Amino acid sequence: MGNVSRNTFDPLKDYVAVRLQQGVPVLDADWNELNDVTRQELYDALSLTFTDGIQPHGFDLEVLSRGEPNDFGVLAGAALIQGRPVRVRKNLRYSTQAWTDPKRAARDGVAVIPPLTTPTGPAEGVPPRLDIVYLDVWDREVMSDEDANLINPAIGVETCTRLKREAAVRVAEGTTEMPAPPGGHLFLPLALLRRPVNQPQIFNIESLRPSLRTPQGTQLVSFFPAFLPISTAPGFTQKLPEWRIGVSLLSSPGPLEVPKFRAIKPQGEAAVGLLPLVLPDGASLVGIQLGGTIAVVNAQLQWQLVRISQSVFVAGTQADASRFYDILYEDTIRATTAQQTFGASYGLTHLDQEKRTVNNARYQYVLFAKTFTTPSAISGIGTRFSMCTFVMSQPPSPSSTRNL
Repeated sequence: MGNVSRNTFDPLKDYVAVRLQQGVPVLDADWNELNDVTRQELYDALSLTFTDGIQPHGFDLEVLSRGEPNDFGVLAGAALIQGRPVRVRKNLRYSTQAWTDPKRAARDGVAVIPPLTTPTGPAEGVPPRLDIVYLDVWDREVMSDEDANLINPAIGVETCTRLKREAAVRVAEGTTEMPAPPGGHLFLPLALLRRPVNQPQIFNIESLRPSLRTPQGTQLVSFFPAFLPISTAPGFTQKLPEWRIGVSLLSSPGPLEVPKFRAIKPQGEAAVGLLPLVLPDGASLVGIQLGGTIAVVNAQLQWQLVRISQSVFVAGTQADASRFYDILYEDTIRATTAQQTFGASYGLTHLDQEKRTVNNARYQYVLFAKTFTTPSAISGIGTRFSMCTFVMSQPPSPSSTRNL
């Protein structure tokens, strides 16, 4: 560590400047605190303006298969994490990173990057192991023993040290959650590895890279209420239980049933259908509003806002089907008068932040609706998002009722 008298910077004191007084000595602690205060102002401004992430529609920091045992590559690129810009200037290989060397890791005061392990187990019936890949970012001090240019040749003395922002790629095996970062470190998810047992090569890689977006401003996206029809498949005679889904998968001999969501109906049953929702990536869901009409007294409309994992279209069995679906909200609306117009609003802030955050790389979002007694209509559907939020909007009607 450089020869400094003390570190006086404390971000909790909310200082924004250091003022030099006349007739007093200029000390290293004041100089350094000035630099730290200025940097903190920049970090706070960027974190309030942009979400953590990577430029969308690009390949920055994308994790790629190398086809080699227990190894993968990561493309060069830039990201923003809690207001701190970080740049990986060259493509890297997991197994050859500098901090795989224990001596280098000890010198820089960070944990060693361990080699990846091959999942082991019986040849049949064991699901793939899930490993999360994430970027580890921290600042470290550089001195003249590493960079000789820090020595001023005119006086032969190292005058000032430097701080350098480092980035390493790490893997937490057997989990989809990043560990808690140690002090001074920041983590950003990059990818999810699906590792079949006894397979040392890594081929199944799902990107988790969040998109860098600004939360400022208000936007509106409207949906024409054209629902995809749902009906019984030809030759399929089994009537599934209420509110269950039937999906045919290559890995499953029959329909995949998921509780409380159904996309197969018996002939003659009135149904509205499925409406795919194109939501802004990274938006934080705060509410949903539905409007329309119900033709006769006591007719009902049931609806669900559903998040479907992309994984369900790749693999799955009936035993683990429920983990591919999340019902973010559901309700039944009942008419108390004929030709009743309804408009109902619902809040989604009870959901945890992970479920509220739109992630189009991992999930599809749909509105599922079905009617009883007589068909109904849903109209005026749109999405509004402000400060990374969206609302399906139509003004509520005072004559509407909800059957909760």
